[in-house]
Amino acid sequence: CQDIKEAAFEEIVLDHYLEGSLNGPAEVIRVALHLRIYLVPFFTTSATLVLLLTEEMSSKTLITNFLAISILSEADNVIAALLLNTRQNQLMESVVKNVKGCVYGAVRMAFIWTRVKGLICLVLFILTLCFINNFVNNCDRLSIFLFQIILYSAFSISVASSLFSVIYTRTAIQSIRERIHVALIDLFRNFFAISIAYFCVELVYIMRFGMDGTHANYRFIWDFGNDLTLIFVLSIVVSIFLLLIVVGLMTLRH
Repeated sequence: CQDIKEAAFEEIVLDHYLEGSLNGPAEVIRVALHLRIYLVPFFTTSATLVLLLTEEMSSKTLITNFLAISILSEADNVIAALLLNTRQNQLMESVVKNVKGCVYGAVRMAFIWTRVKGLICLVLFILTLCFINNFVNNCDRLSIFLFQIILYSAFSISVASSLFSVIYTRTAIQSIRERIHVALIDLFRNFFAISIAYFCVELVYIMRFGMDGTHANYRFIWDFGNDLTLIFVLSIVVSIFLLLIVVGLMTLRH
């Protein structure tokens, strides 16, 4: 939950200072933040499930593996502590202080969705442990099954948060049309971030099995047999299409 909260607040700060501008580097940062908010929690939950299901149940193994997951999830904070000097830390604190007083609604919504995502991860964790035998009968299928859970969960949360922002967000300067427009931009940003994650997973599978995918047992969303080339090209096309939609919606807004 802490990493989701940090990423959500970083996006609030970014939106506060770049509101009304179409900025390429800022969009790259937003994609990274959306990956942290909507995908990293489910990847962390899946990694924990894999350790419990496939590793030897000993105290030493569990402690070292969970410690490794914790280090990876906190790597950005550790690197920041090592690389940023005192002046840079003070500058970041002043930037955040200037924002806190005028984004109460956004912070409140981020607080709510942080708890919702944490609860969903917990429920998925328990349900998967209870019913994993009904869906997975070998270790090769486990990674695909878990990635399907990640994708479907991220899609569902993205749609639900966008609907929630349209229905329950009330601001004096935004009409219902503007709220829908902002929600659509946020929704397609999420879809683009999910497509990037899907693309990265495909690269890992291609490096492991090759382009023919003979031993991949590859079934994530589309069923094209073992033709990883077609799936790879299709994922690139979908990512570009989603990016163009985001750019188009932002251009219309401006």
